[in-house]
Amino acid sequence: MSQTTAHCQSLESEEEVILTPIEYTKILDIQEKIFELIATGKNEQIVLSTLCQMAEKLLPNSVASIMLLNPDNGLMSVISAPSIPEVGHNALAGLKPGTGGGSCGNAVFHNEPQYVKDTKTDARWSDLRHIAYDFNLCSCWSMPIRDKNRKAIGSFALSSFEHRSPSGFHKRLLEICAFIVNIVLTRSFYETQIDSHQEKLLTLAYYDQLTSLPNRQKIILDLESNNPTGCAIFNIDNFKEINDFFGIKAGDAILRQLSEWLQTIYPHPYRIGGDEFAVLFNDSLEWHEVRSQMNTILTNLEEKAFIIDDESIHIGLSIGISIGGNKLLTHADIALHSAKERKTPIALYKEHHNVEQTYKTNIAMAGSIRKALASERIHCYFQPIVNIKTGKIDKYEALVRMRDENGVLILPNDFLSIAKKTKLYPQITREVVKHSCHVFENRHEEFSINLSDSDIRNPSTVSEIIRIITETNTASRIVFEILESEGIENYDEVTHFITQVKALGAKIAIDDFGTGYSNFENILKLGVDYIKIDGSLIRGITTNNRHAIIIDTIVDFARKIGAATIAEFVSDEAIYVAVQEHGIDYSQGYYTGKPEPLY
Repeated sequence: MSQTTAHCQSLESEEEVILTPIEYTKILDIQEKIFELIATGKNEQIVLSTLCQMAEKLLPNSVASIMLLNPDNGLMSVISAPSIPEVGHNALAGLKPGTGGGSCGNAVFHNEPQYVKDTKTDARWSDLRHIAYDFNLCSCWSMPIRDKNRKAIGSFALSSFEHRSPSGFHKRLLEICAFIVNIVLTRSFYETQIDSHQEKLLTLAYYDQLTSLPNRQKIILDLESNNPTGCAIFNIDNFKEINDFFGIKAGDAILRQLSEWLQTIYPHPYRIGGDEFAVLFNDSLEWHEVRSQMNTILTNLEEKAFIIDDESIHIGLSIGISIGGNKLLTHADIALHSAKERKTPIALYKEHHNVEQTYKTNIAMAGSIRKALASERIHCYFQPIVNIKTGKIDKYEALVRMRDENGVLILPNDFLSIAKKTKLYPQITREVVKHSCHVFENRHEEFSINLSDSDIRNPSTVSEIIRIITETNTASRIVFEILESEGIENYDEVTHFITQVKALGAKIAIDDFGTGYSNFENILKLGVDYIKIDGSLIRGITTNNRHAIIIDTIVDFARKIGAATIAEFVSDEAIYVAVQEHGIDYSQGYYTGKPEPLY
C-alpha cells in the first residue's frame, strides 16, 4: 500500500463514504501532488495554494479557502485562498468563531463539519450575511482542521456561487483537504524546526512569505492594540510594467530590496499588498512634519538603485497618509488612491473625504444590483441594426438596463463595473441571455448579446447560455459579441467557446474592432461572422482622413474573410451616408434607431 493511500485510509472519517474508482483516483491525485510538493521542499504557501486550486477543479464555480485560529486572541484569518481577491481576505480577517460566524466560524466553534446550502438565509451566517451578498456566495461547506488532540485549529472550506449541498464525494474531499492542511502545518520546510501549530499559524497568518515583513492582518491587529497616531502607505509606481518588462522574479527582487531599504528608515514596516508597504506612527505629528519625512524619503529614493541581474533600475513611490481618527489604514488607502488620480507623490486623507463617499455609493449600488436581480428588475433594451442596402432592420443588439426600487432606469455605465467587482456579473449575463432569448423566441430577426472575458471563462455561465438558446430555439439567430480588447487575450478559451456555440448555429461578432492594437491574424483564426467597427473611428469618418483609411482597411479585410461589417455610433445623416459610401454592410446608432424595449 502506498504512503498516500495509507494516509487516506487512516484518516478518521465523519461518515462512511463509498467512492467510485474515478472519485477515489481524483482524491489520490490530490494527495500525491501535495505530498510530492512537501517532499521537494516547496514552501507552505505554494503547497496550500495548490491544494485549494486542485479542490476547486473538483467543484466548478467554487472557491477554496483555508483559515486558521490565532490562539492568542481567538480570532480566525485567511492564510490561503488563491481565487479570492484581497478584499475578501480582509473582510474575513479577525473572524470570531461562533454560531453566527458563517460555515468556518461554526466549524471551529462546534468542531464539526458545516454544510450550508443557502448562506443568505441560514442562521449560521447571520453575522456574515453582508459578505454573502457582497461576494455573491450562495453556499459554503467547511471542515474543521484539527490538531493531534482533535481540537479545531482552523477550517478548510469550499464556497460556491450556486445553492448546492455536498455529495458524499465532496464531503470526503473536504475531509482529506483539511487533513492535508494539518500535515502541512506540522512539518517544517526549513532548517529551523517549528515546534507547534501555533508558531506556524503566526508565521503564515501575520507575516509575508516573500519579504518576511508583517502583513496586512498584522497591521490590522496592531492598529487595534497599539492605538497609533498615523499611517502612511507606499505604493510602487508602475509596478505592473516592471513585472511585464523584467519578469516576475525581478519584481520579487525589487520588493525584497525595497523592504530592506524601508527597514533602514523605519523599524517596523509592513507589506500590506502586492506592491504596497505601510508604516505606523506612534508619536504626535503634524501634517507638515510627516510631509517633510515623506519628501526626504522620496529624495533619497531617487538616488537608490535597485539591482536586477547586475543592472540597476530606479523606482518611484506614491504615498497616502492619514493622521488621527480610528480608520487610519482605510483613510491612508483613500489618500493613496487620490494621490494616484491627481498624479501627485504625496496626499493626506483629510483633503479627500469625497473618495470615502464614493466607496459608500459603490456599496449601496452593489446592494441595489443584488435586489434588482432578486426582483427581476434586470432587463434589456434593444437597438436596431439596419441593413444599409435594403434600409430594413435585420438585427438588434441587446443592451442591459436596471430599474431601481422606485422604477428609475439605470444605465449600464452606472452599475456594470460594480457588478464585476462584487461577483454579481455572471447573474446579470444570464438574465440578459434569458430575457433576450424569450423576446426573440417568436421573432425572425437576429439579435446580439455582449459577452465579457469573464463570461467565456465561467463554465456555469456557458452551460446556462447553451441551455437557454437550445430550449428557446434561438441558437440559429443569436450573435455573441466579444470585445477584441478582452476576449482575444484568452485565445484558447475563446476558440473553445466559439466552437461550442457555432456547432449549434450561433454567430460571432468582434466588438469595438479598430481600437488599440487590432490583431487581424487572431480574427482570421477565429472565423468571425461580423466585425463591428469601433464608434471612435465611425464618429470621425467624415472629418478625419486617417480614420477613413483605417475603416477602408477593415472593410477590405472583412470582405476577404467573408465577414460582414457593422458601423457603431452612426449618429447623423452625414455619417450614415459616409458609412454607405465606404461599403459597410450595417448601420447601428441613434440615427437609425434608439434602444427601446421589445415585447
